[in-house]
Amino acid sequence: MNKQGLWFLTLFSLVLVLGVYYVTMPNDAFNKKKSLKNTVKKVSLEKENLDVIESYKEAALVERETEKKKLEKTLTNKDSDSNAKKEAYEKIKSITDISSKEEEIEKDLKKNLKLNCFIKISDNTNMKVFCTSKNPSKDLAVDVMHDAQNLMSSRYNISVKFSK
Repeated sequence: MNKQGLWFLTLFSLVLVLGVYYVTMPNDAFNKKKSLKNTVKKVSLEKENLDVIESYKEAALVERETEKKKLEKTLTNKDSDSNAKKEAYEKIKSITDISSKEEEIEKDLKKNLKLNCFIKISDNTNMKVFCTSKNPSKDLAVDVMHDAQNLMSSRYNISVKFSK
């Protein structure tokens, strides 16, 4: 028997075993999964506002951590030249500075305007602000922009989005 025949036989038997397993699996497993989804939906509807902000924060944290890990690999790599290491160090420093600035703005908005917000600064010219408010208005958006801009050393294009 040649290699192709052996591979075909192996994969076919794997598909057959999985098919039999799927057919003989009890229906309770599927029902539990559906009830779990319903429970998650109920909980998420109750805490929707907080979850939106928290999910934004979590996504940004994961994105930054993966970027930092890549840059740290460049820093610790023996084969990287000094320019690449210097660039990686500067980028890590920039990511840390941006994160601390975002946290500072979030705390300021929470203190001054009593808003739970998420701040995302990108490419040193744009800032996105996501806030939860029961009664959003243009005046509130202007106040958010004004407070956020006051804490920055340079001008930013600030966009504000509210969720209830």
